[in-house]
Amino acid sequence: MSNVKNKYSEVFNAYSIGSTKVYKKLKEATKEEREITKEMILGGNKLIRVPNEVQTFKNIEELILNENKLTNLPSFLGKLENLTYLDVSYNKFEKIPANIGKLKKLENLELDNNQIEILPETIDELTTLKRLSISNNKIKEISPNIGELKKLEYLNIGHNEIESLPETLGNLENLKQLGLSNNRFKELPDFIGGLRNLEGID
Repeated sequence: MSNVKNKYSEVFNAYSIGSTKVYKKLKEATKEEREITKEMILGGNKLIRVPNEVQTFKNIEELILNENKLTNLPSFLGKLENLTYLDVSYNKFEKIPANIGKLKKLENLELDNNQIEILPETIDELTTLKRLSISNNKIKEISPNIGELKKLEYLNIGHNEIESLPETLGNLENLKQLGLSNNRFKELPDFIGGLRNLEGID
């Protein structure tokens, strides 16, 4: 196995090479590449869908799909059981599919700069999540389910259309950074003061 690691990189980098070349590179990947790839970078390619070949890279831990034209995530995403980092920022999502709740090891979810109006109810199933960034969307309310994300340390919901926050947000005892700027709050709720580990609020 050590020889394989010497020959192939654990990073599959296809950033900004164009969608045609992305599909070609994925199809031509060897069995060894599919087995050892831990990080896949497909950003900046104007992709309108996540290529089916991605699901053959079963050991991916980081999947970067930013700066494309994606409007949905494929059902096979839930099969990438080792995924800890998912970046789908700067796309065209209006909603995030419920199957994202199947990513039981996910620690970092980047959803900034889309057109998302609501988060899926299954967001509470991402119990390993430490960072959630959903700024610059069209979100009007935050589900009370967010209070189940007990390991969350960073939450950015700035630049949305949110008028109030659920009291369950006060359950996020590990929260260190909270981004709230440019929403429609008239005032911040008292329970924010009870987040004892909070180091910064914007």
